[in-house]
Amino acid sequence: MALSVSSLLSSDDYEHRTCGMQHGLLAQVRVAMQALPDEGPAQELCQKVLDLLPGARAGVLLAPAMGKAFASAVRGEEPDLVVWLLPDPTDVDSKQTTFVKTGAENLEETFSAMYKLSWPTPPDVA
Repeated sequence: MALSVSSLLSSDDYEHRTCGMQHGLLAQVRVAMQALPDEGPAQELCQKVLDLLPGARAGVLLAPAMGKAFASAVRGEEPDLVVWLLPDPTDVDSKQTTFVKTGAENLEETFSAMYKLSWPTPPDVA
């Protein structure tokens, strides 16, 4: 299965939950979106978010509700966990949707851990 919002939403292979984005992550999404059509910052963001996700098979999409993704990153084939970052001009309408393989042993724990995925804050420089 190709990693796309429409394929994930229509698949019986995944369950999903949607929440707002954590402010630090949203700030990074805004930076990546402002750089478009240069896809480099968006691709870099997806890779950094992927590095935060557990498991050998995971994916990240930075994509609108309809249409082609701005960027994506995948680790392994057929991810067990996918995070879709949906940017919007208003903060409250920018969403994070987490997809977890249907029947996963730790389904609810994974959804809880991914709720408003935290963006690491840089350490204070003294």
